Amino acid sequence: MKVKEILPQDRQSVSWTGKPVSYYLHTVDQRRLEMYFENHNNHRSKNRADTNRFKYKLNFNYN
Repeated sequence: MKVKEILPQDRQSVSWTGKPVSYYLHTVDQRRLEMYFENHNNHRSKNRADTNRFKYKLNFNYN
């Protein structure tokens, strides 16, 4: 997500106080989201491969 601050001119103020108020434009960039999730999934799969080597089989038998 990209956030851009827009400073209004005096005549463009929408505040009930009459003071200028900044606007913030939020833009969702799908490519950045895709890259984030691809990197996150690749990192997760590498971690799973590493932890699988060290797994112990636990037997909780409460009979």
